[in-house]
Amino acid sequence: MKIETFCAGALQTNCAVLYDERDCIAVDAPYGMEQVISFITRKKLRLRALLLTHGHFDHVGGAQQLLRACGNADIYLHEGDFQLAANAARNRWNVPCEKCAATQKLREGTLCVGGFRLEVLETPFHTAGSVCFIADDVLFAGDTLFKDGIGRSDFPESVPHKMQSSLQKLKALDKNYFVLCGHGENTDLNREKQFNPYLR
Repeated sequence: MKIETFCAGALQTNCAVLYDERDCIAVDAPYGMEQVISFITRKKLRLRALLLTHGHFDHVGGAQQLLRACGNADIYLHEGDFQLAANAARNRWNVPCEKCAATQKLREGTLCVGGFRLEVLETPFHTAGSVCFIADDVLFAGDTLFKDGIGRSDFPESVPHKMQSSLQKLKALDKNYFVLCGHGENTDLNREKQFNPYLR
């Protein structure tokens, strides 16, 4: 399995494509997926699924754009964010995007899609349905964990009382994963355990 990363959308959202010789899955879909679509098309890959770390518009607003261009595929999202994603077009920043209708519910545990195997970690606090994904040596953190910080927990859809338990779940991981953050620079888990005040 190989991973290609991209940055797209008005809020510079990081997203990724996991792929092998024939198939791929995408992680997050900000509005403005042209580079991702071009990559999948150029590699002649079959899109098997779109996995969403949470339901905010800047992570789901390009889902329909991706599926229209690359073929119909299931959209995986934790059910805690189904309504949030469905209302993505009515976001608080008035950023143009499309609503997103998830078709599969994410739950903590192992997820197998096509030939891809990932671990799903439920990490609510930024939103009720926030999750992280682990594939090989990479942790797809969404807006749960950033370099030297974490996602906001003061939105109406946030659940701040679950912050500590969610972060503890990441802190308990015993492998030094490369962390693909939802925004900004990427990092690695050992560095965050050492320097990130929220993981100390």
